[in-house]
Amino acid sequence: MTHPAPEPFGRYELVDPIGAGGMAEVFRARLSAAEGVQKHLVIKRILKGLSHDPAFVEMFIDEARVAALLQHPNVVQVYDFGQVGEHWYMAMEWVDGLNLHRLMWHVANQRRRLPDEFALYVAHEAAKGLHYAHTAVDPTGVALGVVHRDVCPQNLLVSYRGEVKVADFGIAKSAAGTFTTQGNRLKGHTSYMSPEQTLGRPVDPRADIFALGVVLHELLTGRRLFKADSAELTLERIRSGEVPRLRDTRPDLSPAVETLVHTALALDPDDRFASARALRDALAAQLPSTPDQLREGFAAWLEEACADLIAAHRQRLAETSTGGASVTPEDPTVVAPLTPPPPVQPPAPEPASGTLVPTPAPTRRPAALALLALAALLSLGLWWASRGTQTVETVAAPASEPVVAEVDPIEVTEAPAAEVVVPVPAPVPAPVAVTPEPTPSRPAPVAPEPAPEVAPPAPTPEPAQVVEVTPKPEAAPPEAAPPEPTVDPDTPGTVTVRVVDGWGQLRVDGKRVRGTTPFESLSLPPGTHILQVETPSTGRVMSREITLNPGEHLELVFE
Repeated sequence: MTHPAPEPFGRYELVDPIGAGGMAEVFRARLSAAEGVQKHLVIKRILKGLSHDPAFVEMFIDEARVAALLQHPNVVQVYDFGQVGEHWYMAMEWVDGLNLHRLMWHVANQRRRLPDEFALYVAHEAAKGLHYAHTAVDPTGVALGVVHRDVCPQNLLVSYRGEVKVADFGIAKSAAGTFTTQGNRLKGHTSYMSPEQTLGRPVDPRADIFALGVVLHELLTGRRLFKADSAELTLERIRSGEVPRLRDTRPDLSPAVETLVHTALALDPDDRFASARALRDALAAQLPSTPDQLREGFAAWLEEACADLIAAHRQRLAETSTGGASVTPEDPTVVAPLTPPPPVQPPAPEPASGTLVPTPAPTRRPAALALLALAALLSLGLWWASRGTQTVETVAAPASEPVVAEVDPIEVTEAPAAEVVVPVPAPVPAPVAVTPEPTPSRPAPVAPEPAPEVAPPAPTPEPAQVVEVTPKPEAAPPEAAPPEPTVDPDTPGTVTVRVVDGWGQLRVDGKRVRGTTPFESLSLPPGTHILQVETPSTGRVMSREITLNPGEHLELVFE
């Protein structure tokens, strides 16, 4: 088959289109260096018309700033950022595989479902990537405060080697600000939004936990959870908090797995897992073997289940593997100044895709020669396949039907997604999120940045004592030491509660504490308390009686 010649693009060559939407187009690309060295990657470039919209370019730069700081095996890497001609672009890791959305479609067409152990493994790996992003810091140690806000099957990439990666932080929120909701428009895949996100309320990492819970529920049941005939009805289902019991569809699943899924899907963020790490640990307790063993098994399963897709994919790679001359320094690539260019024409219409997130400080892109040297050293990137840039689903499917992709996987490009305009209730005075939403002017990290320690002034050394030879009749009494500061008897104490190899639900004096272990510095009044932890994975109930003094901190570990 004859394929179009690769399109030169700065120092890259655009080999194959992967997807296109209302704001950007995505290509499989390659970077050629000396002696035939090539690196495969993905180029995401914004449409030419939007390059003249300063606000949109700024959001694209914000996405690049955040994404370039995230380096984790379960997060898609960003290698380069800049401008070629009128096109702003990002060069990203190539994942040799497909997105979870297309995998679910492909498996459903075979009248089967992803095996449970691999569904749990995929969620476990995604939770690892999300926890890293939620707790990531910039080079100076300042927390980025990232929340993805669009965790969905389209943004979870699966390589044919069994790896799982979180992609596309295009509408993420960071401590520096957010551009996600504009007026009454919600951006993102509506079927996977958290309840607080659909209401336009502030969000924190627990919104991503909810979205991943939706993905896991659909993987285990093979059915859509909240998807309705319209975006408005879908949002109503999410806001209602009514989640079908997993046992009604999958009575063979263990109660621990059901509890895990429903904890992630709790309507109130305080009732969900406290962090993606807690969700990851809960999933790890349900894995039948180690993640490394599951990755190998998942890769073998993919080779069998996706044999036709892999064969077509390998053939296409072979057909486009030849060619690719080294790029000369004269290529018209502009180093990104990380500030939007002045407008040349009136702003283009608002894009249909998600908006992007700023970070506290700009980063510099490496020079061209450094990138070429890096290309010779790095191994082949992973393929980011079947990735569309739609941000709002437009094809309705009854919630009771099997999971079916809303994009024809045979098509290489997609039509721009229509933005769904839905009424967003006015934010309530008291937000759902426990942690207040940070203001754009001052980053508010997920984990508070420790204040710089200021050493107290050194005490003035006392002069050396002169010992008199003649004894004194009586030694002078020593000065009384200053009294110890007293602690208010009503000062609360704090308790840290952890569970070894798993997670649990905590009750203090018979009252349920929202969330799941671990609990860090839980405040309790002084006195005697009974702490009870129930671990759904084992069904065990463990109790401990403590006596907490005013201002005291205790650490409890349940085994």
